[in-house]
Amino acid sequence: MGYIFLIMSMAGGLGKGLLGRKVSGDVTDFKDCMYVNIMRLMFCALLGLMVVFATNSGSFSGMTGGEIRIYSLSAVSTAIFLVCWMYEYKSEAYVFLNIFIMLGSIVTCVCGLIVYSEPIPLSKWISLVIILCAVFIMSGYNHQIGKKLGKHVIVLILGTVASAMADFSQTMYVREIGGKVMQFNLYTYGFALLMLIAVYLIYASIHKVKGDDKKLTYKLHTKKSIIIYFTIAACLYMNALTKTMANRTMEISQIYPVLSGATLIASAVMAHILFKERINKKSACAMSMALAGIVGLSV
Repeated sequence: MGYIFLIMSMAGGLGKGLLGRKVSGDVTDFKDCMYVNIMRLMFCALLGLMVVFATNSGSFSGMTGGEIRIYSLSAVSTAIFLVCWMYEYKSEAYVFLNIFIMLGSIVTCVCGLIVYSEPIPLSKWISLVIILCAVFIMSGYNHQIGKKLGKHVIVLILGTVASAMADFSQTMYVREIGGKVMQFNLYTYGFALLMLIAVYLIYASIHKVKGDDKKLTYKLHTKKSIIIYFTIAACLYMNALTKTMANRTMEISQIYPVLSGATLIASAVMAHILFKERINKKSACAMSMALAGIVGLSV
């Protein structure tokens, strides 16, 4: 059953990736990125609220310290990842982003070792090194098609760590709280939304005082954009919900590698057809190494 949830999670991830790439063409700075994700998180929170009420799967009574800690970690990580990845969508090759984010396996494996004493055998360390090599090779492809990494690497690393911590918070919730998955996603999106709104207002205020505040890109608040945000939110909600449900039957060391591998293959095909990112020897080599690393992690 866990693998069925992972397939559903992959479908949601591909959907939000495709639409996110489309929206990113109109994004010019971090203010635009935050606005897009505020809209996305607002719809996610509304979806979560409706699901909780429809299934009677939530309790709005007082939360324990452990719950607040996990919800906060999930919310902060999710918000940081969404903003960073929206900013990078139009700057980097789509498949490069999918390979780079696999470096988050290092974070989840180390967190699993520290928090739950899940051992990391030598074979997994070797697999992580292989993935790291795949990233270096894929960066060459990224440059080859006219994408320059440069200072963007800081945003990529921040987004990758945040994505890994968001995944790990799902495992923490299942193992330590064991409550309803729908409630976890509702609080995650609700907390993330409030945090991002606060950061957005602070960011806008600072730039307004400096006199260099700029209006949002017009295309980001048209009726068509609102429909896209809702669709992205639905994909994101399905991606996170089914991934959390998979945590009930699978170990974290299995979930992340399997999901990453399947997503990589599907993303490569999608990028080749829709984004004209043609697969060549360099990208094929990098993807093969990444897949080999993923297989090593899941063994």
